[in-house]
Amino acid sequence: MNRNNLIPSLRDRLRRFPPPLENYFGVVPFPPTEEPILLGDASPDHHAAMQALGRADALFQPYPYHFLLSRVLVRKEAVASSGIEGTHSTLDALLETEETNEEDAPEADILVRDYAIALEDAIADVEANGYNAFTIHTIEKLHRALMRNDKNFLEKHGPPGEFRRKQVRIGGRDFNDSTYNPPPHADVLACMAEHIVYLRCEGMQQIHQSVIVQMAVAHAHFEAVHPFADGNGRAGRLLLPLMLRAAGHTPLYLASYIAAFKPDYSAALRAAQQRLDFVPLILHLARAITSTVADAETAVHRLAELQSDWASRKKFRNKSAAQKMLDKLLWHPVVTAKSVERLAGCSPAAARTALVQLSEAGVLFERTGKMRYRIFQAREVLRIYKNPSGEPSD
Repeated sequence: MNRNNLIPSLRDRLRRFPPPLENYFGVVPFPPTEEPILLGDASPDHHAAMQALGRADALFQPYPYHFLLSRVLVRKEAVASSGIEGTHSTLDALLETEETNEEDAPEADILVRDYAIALEDAIADVEANGYNAFTIHTIEKLHRALMRNDKNFLEKHGPPGEFRRKQVRIGGRDFNDSTYNPPPHADVLACMAEHIVYLRCEGMQQIHQSVIVQMAVAHAHFEAVHPFADGNGRAGRLLLPLMLRAAGHTPLYLASYIAAFKPDYSAALRAAQQRLDFVPLILHLARAITSTVADAETAVHRLAELQSDWASRKKFRNKSAAQKMLDKLLWHPVVTAKSVERLAGCSPAAARTALVQLSEAGVLFERTGKMRYRIFQAREVLRIYKNPSGEPSD
């Protein structure tokens, strides 16, 4: 790491690594600042993002389903955030893995599934406990859930969910060439204690900073501490929707935007870590929020139009399993006969009949070509989730 890239106050925070890396230094980051941050050029985007948060909180109440709380969006977030770190799956593959509960599925699909489940569980925790959900135990539990099936992590580092006991670097081929060296492992616990204090929003940040500014400050600090041997990027991004929910907002899933503009995201993190310049990251997150909400607004209308179109294709018997599934498929677009039984609360025979009727109407498409263990997709719904702002496909 080139210490000349650090501002003087951070160079004063350099601490020597223990042997055998005693020739290298890591940065012990300052506690997350609670002071006001001048937004400068980011001010217009920040204002637009705060307005978008208000629309996200209010827009979806008239709808029978809440698009931004959809289980599919959680899984899309898992796919995008994992992909940033090189674990590649697809939304279709993830939904099918969950539907069939195949433990012999590709490891990438299982890891992304674990991310989605960890995020859902964490959101439920924040829903129930608010800011009190943020504890050291919470962070460790998140990491344990994220990495429990990562064979590479288990082989290299042992059990997940424990703060690192080794030195790590960010970027580069070695510690000389790294972009940033996080603190020595002996300082991680103290740094994370400071992080938790900030996440609980009991200090002056609740007066001086918007939730977007808090997200930027907290995210930069988490990644600067790099508390785990691996999986820090995924864990850090997972905390962003949790911070929104703790502040009373609808959780937004920003990883798709972050992945699309990854160089900007990486540069913004560097600015915060090396120069304590949080404005680029505030700007990036503000634009991510505005884009995500705009996509959601369009997607809600597209899904409503699609549901009306489905109803016009075939007259389904009132309260039949097929009719009930017209609602369910908007948030559960990959199904099997078993899941239709569960979702529609019907018998196996009624589930099979519903699958036939929905397939005849072009609502569902069978993907496997098999006679048994068949998987059905509502492809039009999946297209909307994959491309929320796009024009409806034929």
